Amino acid sequence: MGKFIMGKIIQFLIIVMSISIYICCTKDNISPTNRTDELINSSWQFVAFDSAGVIIKVDIADTIYLTFKSSKLIEGEAKGLCNNKYNGIFYLDNNKIRIDSLISTEAACPDSRYWDYFLMLQNVNSFCIDDLCLYMYSYDDSIKLIFERR
Repeated sequence: MGKFIMGKIIQFLIIVMSISIYICCTKDNISPTNRTDELINSSWQFVAFDSAGVIIKVDIADTIYLTFKSSKLIEGEAKGLCNNKYNGIFYLDNNKIRIDSLISTEAACPDSRYWDYFLMLQNVNSFCIDDLCLYMYSYDDSIKLIFERR
């Protein structure tokens, strides 16, 4: 009986988290304030991405980080399900961003979202920051990548 109740509680918490992420991460709920200065020298953890309008939360064991350096360099690493490291160059113009020259170590990572993330990161062109999250958008302005501040 105790395992059944615990299972139901876990299911409920997962549903509540998914709904919260969806509500908080819709473009209408994000302040359009330009906060470019907050991107420089900041670190973020990849937590979710948008797949055809559905927010997909990244497995907690699939930890992926992104850091924006002051020298226009980005670097990151995946820990847990994947042990890759990557880096590249970024360019800012107000809330527009271009990420270029990305390179990565090449562990296969079959159970990780790392390679999906890596490809999406190359296709972002704008971003928005609220107090806790960084949202990166694709060229059609749909949410692409969602990060939490580290």
